[in-house]
Amino acid sequence: MKLFGKHVSEKDKKELLMQLLAVVLSGIFVITLGVVSFAWFSQNVSVENSGMQVVVSYETVELLIDRTTEYDDSSRYEGMVGAGGFKSVLAAKEFDFTETYTAEAPLLAYELIVAENTFENKKYLVPGAYGMLTFYIRPKTGHDGDTVFFNLFFEGYANFYEEGQAVSTIQQVTKESVCNLLKGHILFFKERTGAAYADYVYTEQITGGAFNYDMSQHAKCSDPGKTDLYKVTLYWEWPLTYYAIRDDLSTESPATTKKYPTETGAYVANNPLYFYPPSAAIATDEEKTDAYNDGDQLIGDNVEYFVVRIGIV
Repeated sequence: MKLFGKHVSEKDKKELLMQLLAVVLSGIFVITLGVVSFAWFSQNVSVENSGMQVVVSYETVELLIDRTTEYDDSSRYEGMVGAGGFKSVLAAKEFDFTETYTAEAPLLAYELIVAENTFENKKYLVPGAYGMLTFYIRPKTGHDGDTVFFNLFFEGYANFYEEGQAVSTIQQVTKESVCNLLKGHILFFKERTGAAYADYVYTEQITGGAFNYDMSQHAKCSDPGKTDLYKVTLYWEWPLTYYAIRDDLSTESPATTKKYPTETGAYVANNPLYFYPPSAAIATDEEKTDAYNDGDQLIGDNVEYFVVRIGIV
């Protein structure tokens, strides 16, 4: 077939079409000092009323962040700031957008920014986006060298209109199929090498929503003013297509190293609902790439704001 006057294969056609797909999200990273328990989404159950999340004091470490203000520009990121904006919605849940230290505010929130402009010169989350997520650990007296256990999970929010109302309200997305797709289309890793995107190699994928940081295995960071802290950096990517994952998987036999570790392939195979909509045909690679694209579209149709939550277990 021809696309934009060029002959392209069926695979390339899908990749090009995906680059045009209008899936754009603004992202927020929120961090909680302590989380006793948190369940993944349940249909028609909100966090406020479910009692799933309980915040407690944590006695061994404090967490710190470097603040950013990317999404404070309302002319570029509509719906993020101001009365009724997404930041005000999180602030109503007692997330703080001013402090940088959990000793001052146990619930911190700040922008999750992509590594480069990806859509209309704005740093939105779109298929193909990637970046880093950084925070710091300050051990309390007697706990330097401990292992800290974290939970990582995702939430989607969108503008909802009640019947008869002209003004929307931002509410958490509870549609199970959409919430599942967020856990597969945006992948997180503990390590990444390579100086440029084309050379990136990810390892230690976070596949179960939990990871740990053993301070005894790391040196304190060298950032000015933070030499008493441990710097934790996670790496994330929203693969553009199914083929972008399939063609860049490392293998064990023969041993080949590519962008994604071998566990990414197992994660896809073992969790189809994280990558494809329910009831999608996924017997062939062509069906899988169509279904993956449909998954991106389902996210775009239902989610306008994306939240990454990290809490100490």
